[in-house]
Amino acid sequence: MHIMKHFLLVILLISFSNSIVQAKFAGGSGTEEDPWHVETIDQLQEIRNHTDRHFIQVNDIDAGEAVAWNDSLGFQPIGVPGYPFSGTYDGAGFIISDLTIVYCPVCPALAYAGLFGRVENGRIINTRLQNLHITGLNRVGGLVGYNAGEIRNSSVTGVISGRIYVGGLVGWNTGSIINSFATCDVSGYDNVGGLVGYNENEGKISDSYALGFVTGENEVGGLAGVNVGNGLVSTSYASGKVKGSLYVGGLIGLNTANIVSSYWDRESSQQNNGVGWGNPDGITSLTTSQMTGLSAFENMSVLDFDKIWLLTEEYPALYWEDVDALDLPTSADNEVLPATLELRQNYPNPFNPTTQIGYAVPEPTNVRLDVYNALGQQVVTLVNKYKSPGVYEVSFDATTLPSGAYLYRLQTESQTKSRQMLLMK
Repeated sequence: MHIMKHFLLVILLISFSNSIVQAKFAGGSGTEEDPWHVETIDQLQEIRNHTDRHFIQVNDIDAGEAVAWNDSLGFQPIGVPGYPFSGTYDGAGFIISDLTIVYCPVCPALAYAGLFGRVENGRIINTRLQNLHITGLNRVGGLVGYNAGEIRNSSVTGVISGRIYVGGLVGWNTGSIINSFATCDVSGYDNVGGLVGYNENEGKISDSYALGFVTGENEVGGLAGVNVGNGLVSTSYASGKVKGSLYVGGLIGLNTANIVSSYWDRESSQQNNGVGWGNPDGITSLTTSQMTGLSAFENMSVLDFDKIWLLTEEYPALYWEDVDALDLPTSADNEVLPATLELRQNYPNPFNPTTQIGYAVPEPTNVRLDVYNALGQQVVTLVNKYKSPGVYEVSFDATTLPSGAYLYRLQTESQTKSRQMLLMK
């Protein structure tokens, strides 16, 4: 009888404890099939006590009042070293606005700064942060400080600042970031990026973009500060202004990993190099006019405009965004080809040390593009291959060449065209 009473008491205590936890949320039971409902900033903060459970946001949340919490340090990130977030959070497309997080040198909880501090095997989807303000130190991101999970269909707008590993969406990424974007002013010292500060190991960034102003000292990029190891950046772009001192690129600051079919705006970024240091393969340099409106359909043709991306009057947007989308060009529109052979003026000109040379080919032909110095000596062959009809662009790097005037010549099987450019070091 005594054992039975003890057993019943344990059952009652467990039931009472579960009732208390459930009362802290707006509904649900915390399982994957029946996630807890989050409808207030207090409930959002309570998640940090249940980091292995499952949650869904059920309305917009104004997080403004949290600015006065914790002696004005604001909201405390969800998931810390030793207790990372490993559950799921579905923002369901609702907004979390005006969230503030301030770095505290004696607060272990803020060693990783973001709505979620540290995520391991967790999943964050459909989450929208607006007018976010985060001041951190290392591993600082608007959504996640350190991500070793999956982020999908999520976005951040606001101001993010830190010292090392600072990104608009994620500070340090070894997980997956898919169909997401950041429009943030991002500042730091090392490893600073518009979307991700540091992408490494198996970190993957796909079908994502960054638009904000990114500033730092070393390894600074419009999309990611650093991409190394087995990191992968694919079908993504950046267009924000980028400013730094060493290893600064319009897309990636320092790259020794893989980049596939990605773009940067060399005009708005004010960077002539897509990669500040390392391998630039897989990146295409475009102008603002080439990346906006209907022009993006032609110039960023690798992007999936049927299922993932939308054309807008501005830069391409993701399919889940609430934007005024343009109709896709018809097949007849896409059949417009160059009527004559064209060799375009390089951009920028004068330049130091890299520039872009564009040309158009009206019919299938062998194409050769050479560069000559003022003495008529050939210094490099940029193109020597068979080309289909279309518009092309190639980068010319004159790092090892002296200042002066250079001639570039385009030859096909039937025509030759030449232009001059000026290298000023």
